Amino acid sequence: MKKVLIFTLTFWLLIVGISFLWNMDVAREEQRHVTLQTAHTFLTQVILTREWNADHGGIYVPVTADMTPNPYLDDHLRDIQVSKDLQLTKVNPSFMTRQLSEIAAKRQGVQFHLTSLQPIRPQNSPSEWEKKALELFERGVKEVGETINNPPNTDFIYMVPLITEKSCLKCHSSQGYKEGDIRGGISVTLTNIHTLQLLPMTMGHIGIGSIGVIFIILFWIKLSSAYGIIQRQAVIDSLTNIDGNNTWADYPGFAVDEEAIYITNNMFTFVGANSGVRLWIVDKGTTSGFYSGGPISQSIYDPYNAGASGYELTTQPAHVFNSPTTLPTSVGTFLVGYSGLASGSTEAIQVVRVDNPLVSPTFTTNYVFIGDIDSGASMPDAPQNN
Repeated sequence: MKKVLIFTLTFWLLIVGISFLWNMDVAREEQRHVTLQTAHTFLTQVILTREWNADHGGIYVPVTADMTPNPYLDDHLRDIQVSKDLQLTKVNPSFMTRQLSEIAAKRQGVQFHLTSLQPIRPQNSPSEWEKKALELFERGVKEVGETINNPPNTDFIYMVPLITEKSCLKCHSSQGYKEGDIRGGISVTLTNIHTLQLLPMTMGHIGIGSIGVIFIILFWIKLSSAYGIIQRQAVIDSLTNIDGNNTWADYPGFAVDEEAIYITNNMFTFVGANSGVRLWIVDKGTTSGFYSGGPISQSIYDPYNAGASGYELTTQPAHVFNSPTTLPTSVGTFLVGYSGLASGSTEAIQVVRVDNPLVSPTFTTNYVFIGDIDSGASMPDAPQNN
């Protein structure tokens, strides 16, 4: 039974462990999917804005202290003096992206970065991570995303390639790019993203696992108790085969002496026929038997066909106390029965003495005449209160 308990507990804890790992993997994948979609949305908006800018050949904005002309833009129409108080400068897609990145970093904790293996602006040189991503783009990879631990924060960086379009050649044709070439990439970094909270999931699985363990142990205790009862009942099985017929026990008798327990029963077939009397002798085992927590040892006998010459009638064993000195030491118990035995008007009780009950029992029949005890009259009714 203990092996079954250990196997069941191990199997249950294995299921809980697998469930925890599976749920953790699903939660991480879901978190990555949400983060990836967020980063993709940010980049899509920036790329659409860049395309709008490129389709219009750039846009002009007033020159201010915060908006100075782009020194890396090679365009003879970069600056236009509209009036004495108004000068305009052209903002191309790259310059616009850098300014959007600065605004996003201040307000939303999001950083954009244009980069290329051949940057015009030195600040657009790739980081080691971006360089590896650009090399992957050259081999056909469409996007790259990765969670980066940056203690005390956790960041997510996502990057897609920039494909050279016709509107891009005005600024980049001098670098040898042609339409359709990968000329770089644009990355977005989401700073301080929410990491997977494992504590609630861990505590939930520990709770479920503990409840299951308690239930299994309580069920095992209950099952062990029931199994023990069945085992004890099976030691003395009153369902006995006699002459090829299964019989059951009725009219039980019970007695003890210093070394054994005696149980008598009348045996009946399942169609009601009487099949005689049986005697169970159970060794107390005061030093190694069931009285001291050991196994039960018992034997079953047919006393009236094993030496006793009396009549097979309802039999009750007698208690024998304190090893009386007036009896031989071999005596175990006496089987007593009465069923109208008489000599004239004098009735007799049948007594079968049982010797050597735990070794090789012998059965000796005697009759004790006790006078006229059976008048044949019915028993009177018990007094009734009105």
